[in-house]
Amino acid sequence: MSKVIFITNTGRLVRPYFDPSVRYRCFNLAEELSVHGNYCKVTTSTFFINNEIDDFDVYVFHRPPFSPILIDKVQKLQAQGKVVIADYDDLTFDIKNAQNSSLFKSGRVTQREVLSIFSRNAAALSVFNNFTVSTQALHERLKELSPDSNVAVVHNALTNKYKSICDQIRLNEPLARVKGRVGYFSGTKSHDKDIEYISSALELSCNKESGREILFVGPVDIPENVRNHCNTITNDLVGYHEMIKLLSTCEVVIAPLELTFFNSCKSGLKYFESAYAGCNVVASPIPDIDRFQSDNLFKAVTIEEWGESLDKALSNYSQQCPIARLKDASAQADINNEVKSWSNFINEIQG
Repeated sequence: MSKVIFITNTGRLVRPYFDPSVRYRCFNLAEELSVHGNYCKVTTSTFFINNEIDDFDVYVFHRPPFSPILIDKVQKLQAQGKVVIADYDDLTFDIKNAQNSSLFKSGRVTQREVLSIFSRNAAALSVFNNFTVSTQALHERLKELSPDSNVAVVHNALTNKYKSICDQIRLNEPLARVKGRVGYFSGTKSHDKDIEYISSALELSCNKESGREILFVGPVDIPENVRNHCNTITNDLVGYHEMIKLLSTCEVVIAPLELTFFNSCKSGLKYFESAYAGCNVVASPIPDIDRFQSDNLFKAVTIEEWGESLDKALSNYSQQCPIARLKDASAQADINNEVKSWSNFINEIQG
């Protein structure tokens, strides 16, 4: 048995579980490692800095920034022979691509501010030798920036807890799936350009089927043409369980992303989250989406492809086998495979 602590640099100090990045990179893995006999804890960088925590075997720092106090503590742990890992699920350490980040493109920070943030993140790289990342694209970029480092891909995946919640909703709390409903789930305000890009495809789809519902969950500016031609329903960001319930009312979930290098490093979790909740998925084929193959996953780049894929995903929905949808997602995004990859990496580090 190993004692493992995940230390996240989240801004959500209260209930960090509701930060999707923290949930996938820290809590989900901690829960599954615990099932395999390990003792695991999740805490924040703030708590770690303000307290002496030196009784764990493995320390995983999720998105660590360059903070003199934090780095001093990391170096002390390394000197004690502890296994110390930096974990990334986004390209937040690559200064070259800072201005392609959603943080900057959304207007939440200035050019100077985003370069400062990414510079601090990049500075932290030099302190770590061991890394886990969520995608193969992140692995390749990190090896370019830090060639001598040890890097392992530990994908985001479906947990038994997530599947259990979906199964309970499906079997014990059956919700009415709205015929023809398309769902768009935006975690942050940074995706306005993504939905704007495919707005004409949404408009065309709504014109073909009068009254088609488009459910928008989370902060996003809905394009005017979509408001005018579709039956739009909006919902603020919701908690984890409520999100799954809303997914379960949709036939199709869309996941458009601008095809930039920054976005190419993102996770394909929108596919398996939505598919196991019973939805078809239309998505931009970023590499971590493109690794999945299913009759219920439709990949689109051009506006024409988005229009065609939406039509197919909606028209085929009632004819497709619901169990096949769940099996595809479960088999291709199995958390047990990622626990094995993570454990093998720890064993390699320990020699």
